Amino acid sequence: MTPSQSRRYSDDALTCLEQEANLLQEEQRAFRRFRKFVATQTGDTEPVATHGTSVAAHHTPVAIHGHSMATPSSHTTGLHHIRDRYHELVMDVIEPGGESQNSIDSHLEGELTAELSAALRHNTVFTPQLRGSLLATITAAHNAREDVLEFIRREREAVARQRAELDALDDEFSAIETRYGETDRVTDLVSLYESLEAVESRCEAVVQTRQRQLQTLSFSGPIERQDIHEYLYRDLDVTYPVLAETTGVATKSHTLKERIERRIATIE
Repeated sequence: MTPSQSRRYSDDALTCLEQEANLLQEEQRAFRRFRKFVATQTGDTEPVATHGTSVAAHHTPVAIHGHSMATPSSHTTGLHHIRDRYHELVMDVIEPGGESQNSIDSHLEGELTAELSAALRHNTVFTPQLRGSLLATITAAHNAREDVLEFIRREREAVARQRAELDALDDEFSAIETRYGETDRVTDLVSLYESLEAVESRCEAVVQTRQRQLQTLSFSGPIERQDIHEYLYRDLDVTYPVLAETTGVATKSHTLKERIERRIATIE
């Protein structure tokens, strides 16, 4: 790991987090547009809450099993107007370019549930019960993204704080490195060695803080807790950018300490 690689990790992480937050917010807007469309397909409806207590992303729809399901045939059209609007309003935002009917079905199953996907594919009547289940599940998909967004907000704050600490440590290391090149006195070299030990101690403190954050991670979104960093930083070279960057600073410090030791030995 070169110094330049180490120094950019947390900047790249903050960029990834901002991009992911923007994508999730756009997906939420897509679900709100689709929910508004679904709510107008039958009679009057009660407003569906956007915020509040989050429900599971794969909320089980109610009152679907009691509906008659049309047997697929050449005369069955299903609820294609709703499926088409889902494709237009939601799928094209989450998965641009997914055109086939199979991909629509797969997408509906993944985002809403297999049962609702089948109902929209085979039912010929959009009953109030089906409509209610669909609205509830759309809300669940919307709120599941809010859970991820809240985690991203906390993660951005943590990364920014730790990046500021690492910037200060990197600046301190650079100053020590400069002084190292300007002195031949043993006492000065010993003082620089001790300053580097202090830098490494502060790096260790950053690592311990970060590890505590990872171990006590509170997250209830649709992604498994242990997989959230792999998901957020999937486009980076490292999964834990703060730890990688801290290791980079500590490694540079340790290398310079070894050089100081060798230099002191030659002077003595």
